[in-house]
Amino acid sequence: MSFPFRIRRKPSRTFRHSFSALLVIVALIASFAGLATVSPANATLSGGSPFNGINGELDGNAGPAHPDLPEGSGDNSYKGGAKEDDLCPTVEDGSVQDKGDLTNFYVATAKGTTDTFLYLAFDRIETASQNGTVALNFELNKSAVIQPAPPCNGVNPDRTEGDKLISFEFHGGDAFDVVVISVYTWDGDEWGDVRLLNTILGASEGSISEDRMFGEMAINLEKAGIFEAGRCDNFASVFVKGRSSSADALNSELKDLIAPVPQHVANCGAVTVSKTVTGGKAGDKFDFTVDCPGTDNDAAFSLKAGESETVVDIPLGAECVVTETDPGSFWTVTRTINAASPGSGPATVVIDPDNESVEFTNAAKPNGITLDKKVNGADHATIGEALIARTLDDLTYTVTVTNTGEVPLKITALADSLYTGFPAAGDCPQGVGSPLAAGASFTCTYHVSMAGAANNVAKVIAVDQSNREVSDDDQTFVAPAPVEVLGIVLEQPAPLAVLPRTGSPARDMALLAFGLAGLGLGLRRMSRRPQNAA
Repeated sequence: MSFPFRIRRKPSRTFRHSFSALLVIVALIASFAGLATVSPANATLSGGSPFNGINGELDGNAGPAHPDLPEGSGDNSYKGGAKEDDLCPTVEDGSVQDKGDLTNFYVATAKGTTDTFLYLAFDRIETASQNGTVALNFELNKSAVIQPAPPCNGVNPDRTEGDKLISFEFHGGDAFDVVVISVYTWDGDEWGDVRLLNTILGASEGSISEDRMFGEMAINLEKAGIFEAGRCDNFASVFVKGRSSSADALNSELKDLIAPVPQHVANCGAVTVSKTVTGGKAGDKFDFTVDCPGTDNDAAFSLKAGESETVVDIPLGAECVVTETDPGSFWTVTRTINAASPGSGPATVVIDPDNESVEFTNAAKPNGITLDKKVNGADHATIGEALIARTLDDLTYTVTVTNTGEVPLKITALADSLYTGFPAAGDCPQGVGSPLAAGASFTCTYHVSMAGAANNVAKVIAVDQSNREVSDDDQTFVAPAPVEVLGIVLEQPAPLAVLPRTGSPARDMALLAFGLAGLGLGLRRMSRRPQNAA
């Protein structure tokens, strides 16, 4: 059963007179329905409320206390005559009347099994008479911006249409102990559209401690009409104000205050997607989609290294899938959810009031290349292993290039110091500018006539899609065979490694020809032919 009570204009004086009578009706309803009473109880609101607001004790899920300024001359309060409709009421330093002096306030929000709940509570100092009226207003602002004094007061956040004012009121002299909870909405000019939550079954519960120094209330935000299905309501901060109890919540004179604290009170949330890249090149972009079935929050966007994108106003409880679309085989992609749960592939998140984050890291896979040069089918890669050949012998050289990495490469240089025209047409199945897939290879073959001792080097250079360069080189040695002249065996010198093996493509045969005249011939008389008998 519910008793809706809504007024869309500022309460008139007639309404204020009838309000006391209404409290009696509310008290009677509360006494039967068990709503918002001060009697200790262990029941909580329907919808799976995580808060107990009816036992006069601070709830275990209330979160930390937000303290007021120190009591006395260091405290601050609103200057006399300040009202709730004032956008920037004057704030002054100085002591506050004991009855309205707050010491702490508490605010917490949580999702229940079906609905969203807000918990608000306060502490105040002990006074000479604790049985009087307790009256406070909690203001929920969508904006967290606080204008300094001047132009404003350095306390009140900027008001936005749709901000809420929640009134807690307890009349100690009433026949029934009832906490009256009301909600007002800012329409851009004034607080209006009041809703008395005590008349809405299951919308709220409240209590006050026996010593009247602590009060609390829990509100079902959906049943209270603060949150509505299909509409994103998002409040950024909350603060509390003590007020005079001699008039209704809007026309009472404001007293003490505790400055706003950041508090995300929302029926919607957000997911932030961020990108980290290792091994890439500047400007690499990666495409993403966010898919939240049943909502209007699907999104598609691109991110560079170090960038992020936030998708907002997603209903709480929505399940969203975040996917990096087709990053390509060049990358190893990992991701975390809320800086934990490492994995790969799409990330599934459930939106909650604390928001979600998904961090994608793309690391370029390793690259590599090898070059293997042979002469006449063998390595002959050192002086001691030089191929022995006769002048004008046909020498067959092969150069095999292999992509040993995990990513495709593009050949940017291919040269052989022995063969200035390398690679000539027909020597190689591919050359400079051609792609080489991961694990693939090709072999170049060419023929040269033996012309003397030689040490020659072939080299390859390649880059991947991120312009990471790789290279390799290899060498062969050839030495001339000994010759016999007039019965004397002339042993040619072995080729000397006169140049370091750096793979520089500038090598050519002019630099590598070991001139016999310059080096001298190694003469060794091996034998003499026997003379014929006379």
